[in-house]
Amino acid sequence: MVDSTGVRLSEFFSLFPKSNFCAGRIFSTKWTKVLSAFSGLLMLTGLPAQAESLIARCNEAPALTITRMDEPAKLVRRMPRGVEVDKAFMFRVWGFTKMIYAPDIELEWQRLSQGDKSCLRVKEARVTMGVERPLVWVKSKLQKGSCEYDVTLQHESQHVVYYNTYIADATALLEKNLARTLRGETYSMRQHDVTDKMQLAALEADIQNILLDMLKPLETATIKKNRMIDNPATYAKEARVCPRFAKEEAAIVAELQAAAEAALAREAAKEEAHTH
Repeated sequence: MVDSTGVRLSEFFSLFPKSNFCAGRIFSTKWTKVLSAFSGLLMLTGLPAQAESLIARCNEAPALTITRMDEPAKLVRRMPRGVEVDKAFMFRVWGFTKMIYAPDIELEWQRLSQGDKSCLRVKEARVTMGVERPLVWVKSKLQKGSCEYDVTLQHESQHVVYYNTYIADATALLEKNLARTLRGETYSMRQHDVTDKMQLAALEADIQNILLDMLKPLETATIKKNRMIDNPATYAKEARVCPRFAKEEAAIVAELQAAAEAALAREAAKEEAHTH
């Protein structure tokens, strides 16, 4: 009854052709903070009118589309890939829900040039929440329709409820605030010592970090709710509902108590040997 958040890596495509106007795509699903090594912002003050005109064009707000996917959770027969559970505790894991909190981000870019100046700007941004539906796994040794199966599935279903609430709240937040938050952050002026690929990576990282900062409080609150039902007290309460769980829980408690008593006895023996 443990939950996992997974991420997928970004893909960077070929370098931009060096022409006055270029358009292409980059698909990003990476959700980790990346340090942006380059900044393309220029001060408007004192710039020639030609440069001001280029910056104004580069700074135009991109077309923004925010989509929420409502795919229902999928019940799977095998433990989802990418899930790591300590083998020492695997025998106690009866169910698992894998959830992806990160949005999918698709950026369409273009290169604008004027004289010897140019910029890379985001022409269109598409953000999708909930693109991968939750995967719910219940241990195969639990017979469908049994008390143990139903209790486990009910527990995992509560995680799905929390996740769906997160996706809905995150989508609403992005629809309300993302356009304003991205203002002035969706272009980068070209620097002679920076390749197009490096510039694109830095620009993408900046946008990813903006999304991360916006969604982090919601994600943290959701993880906190999940942890409130993923704790020994909740597990013990659920175990008492079903005879099989109650029996195994009692055996585990007895084993832990015996191990603790043995450890105390060893410490006492060492202390006594030390005093002599």
